[in-house]
Amino acid sequence: MFRGDRLAGLMKERGFSQSELARRVGVSQATVWKLIKEPSQGSKHLHKIARILATTPAYLSGETDDPSEGAYVPPTPEEIAAQMGLIKVEEIDLAIGMGAAFLDEAVIERVDRWMPEEWVRGSPIRRPRT
Repeated sequence: MFRGDRLAGLMKERGFSQSELARRVGVSQATVWKLIKEPSQGSKHLHKIARILATTPAYLSGETDDPSEGAYVPPTPEEIAAQMGLIKVEEIDLAIGMGAAFLDEAVIERVDRWMPEEWVRGSPIRRPRT
């Protein structure tokens, strides 16, 4: 959600009027006023506004409390997968052992896939015990 209070604070701190910011972004002054005064889900100009005000889109949208550039660290693929309930499954390509073929090329032996944990736990295929 776009935080109008943060936009207003940065504009004041950096010495921007609504009309000046609007001119630089390429929108009307009324659009900037609306972003400040009325809560909204976001703006298609979020990245441009953040760049002009030397901050991050994450700060303007409330994802982080640090307004400095580079403050937002995006989540890793593992963190995203955990939030979505996915687990990493290693897959071995058995196609290379099917038949009497000769391969001149390198073969990918393992491929990692992200799958829903409920699906994997319910699968009849189990990892061999070691």
